[in-house]
Amino acid sequence: MARPLAARKELAEVAIRAGRTVLESGGIVADVKSYGEHTLAYTIRTASGEKIRQANFLELKFAAAPEVLRSVEKDLRLDERIVRWCLRRKPMMPYVPKVKVPKSPRAFEDE
Repeated sequence: MARPLAARKELAEVAIRAGRTVLESGGIVADVKSYGEHTLAYTIRTASGEKIRQANFLELKFAAAPEVLRSVEKDLRLDERIVRWCLRRKPMMPYVPKVKVPKSPRAFEDE
């Protein structure tokens, strides 16, 4: 969940950062979804004391090695735009091949 009223560009940056971490570690990003802004069932108090009643929901489905989860979780924890996150293990792919990913995301634009 990301903070409410965040610009679409900021939400995209959050998804891109998490996706890039997965790709650079040899994982595969299967799907990215934005569910928009929703009212929460209860108020969430941030570390700074701010009360949040609405949040943007994002979903990133990926397959990666277990150590990648720690890295993604660290990125989400340190990002001030993220209010809450949940990483779940769901059997999706029996084998994740090692794929060499270009350093620049622009490499995919030529295709």
